[in-house]
Amino acid sequence: MITRKCLKCGIFTDNSTACKNCLEPFITEDKIKEEIKKDYEYRQQKSVDEFKFMTFVNKLTIHKFLVVRLFGNILKSIIITIFFIVSLIAYLIALIAA
Repeated sequence: MITRKCLKCGIFTDNSTACKNCLEPFITEDKIKEEIKKDYEYRQQKSVDEFKFMTFVNKLTIHKFLVVRLFGNILKSIIITIFFIVSLIAYLIALIAA
């Protein structure tokens, strides 16, 4: 007969699906599926995080002082322009390579 040591209470029990002392289930396929399902639900609930820099810029654009809002909007416009130029260059390289 095979005995298993419970990871929670440390008592050896026979080959069953759960500890007879504390009723903690041993790692089974069902427990792994539950953990995967919980992790999947957690990831679905967690919002998509932006870059910290973009979060900072977005906070600047809604600031209560006009000068800070202008600086935030100018910074955001510069970033969008740079992304547009980089995307255009990547598109042209892909067009030439194809």
